[in-house]
Amino acid sequence: MASPAKLPVVDAEQERFEVELEFVQCLSTPAYLQFLAQNRYFEDPAFLRYLSYLSYWRRPEYARFLTHPSCLYFLGALRHPSFRAAIAHDDYMALVHAQQGFAWQFGGGGRAASAGSAARAFEGEGESVGGGGRRRPRRGDDAVMLRAAYGAVARCWG
Repeated sequence: MASPAKLPVVDAEQERFEVELEFVQCLSTPAYLQFLAQNRYFEDPAFLRYLSYLSYWRRPEYARFLTHPSCLYFLGALRHPSFRAAIAHDDYMALVHAQQGFAWQFGGGGRAASAGSAARAFEGEGESVGGGGRRRPRRGDDAVMLRAAYGAVARCWG
């Protein structure tokens, strides 16, 4: 009788790294972000703190492991309550998904936008929605931020 195959030993630190890597990359999917918003995960302060903690993935020594660089854009966008509220709506999720596709198809190369222009998209520039100071992001904002995220990751992979 053959002996059972031995499973590789994975330490807790390696397992945590892999779980966090997989979760961060899930954030590159607009439909998943919509699921999180509709199920009120973004209303949980502990979950928001966890997202903030995950910002270490922006550092080059971690970003080089990412295969879906748009997750960095979404990780940053989730810091903004306006994005967290908007992504819950079907039309906005579809717009973000379409912009993500356009960024994959036409973005990248030498056309990456600066991080400053990406940050402005959710910091007061955009259309006002119904008075009251709420703002709807402009159509091109997502593509600009996705290109900036791709540019940052491309520099890490260098």
